[in-house]
Amino acid sequence: MGPVSIVGFAMVVDRGPACSTMWYEHDPLQALRRHKHLQFSKFIQPAEVMMKYVCLVYGEEEAIRGVDDKVCAAYGQELQERGVYLGGQPLMSVETATTVRVRRGEVTVTDGPFAETKEQLAGFYLIEARDLNEAIRIASGIPPAQVGSIEIRPARELEVEG
Repeated sequence: MGPVSIVGFAMVVDRGPACSTMWYEHDPLQALRRHKHLQFSKFIQPAEVMMKYVCLVYGEEEAIRGVDDKVCAAYGQELQERGVYLGGQPLMSVETATTVRVRRGEVTVTDGPFAETKEQLAGFYLIEARDLNEAIRIASGIPPAQVGSIEIRPARELEVEG
């Protein structure tokens, strides 16, 4: 067995017989510092918790256009039936992109993509997976992976104190 990397864990907090709260943290030390006032009743292993991953589809536009939408829709349906598909969307051509920048309060709008690159962002799949290995297995089945690449990133929640 190769090296194992724990990227997070779930915590359950008891708040009485009928109420408990569970959340997922990517950084255990930061979580314990942030929630040190709580008494944790249970720690759940990462494999028991589903994480959200965004699978960004990149490729040369002409090659991506060659992938049949029906094949992509069928794979999305398969993922939905497996209970791991949360959403996704193909994007219009990079020629339709508009880039917005705000610097020192001034808004600048530019037609076209942020950067000139050979491969363009063509769409995304939002999935749930137990870990990165499962996300990789799912992403490897995304049809445009045959002509482009899939970048996998864990999604995170906004950290808003409230």
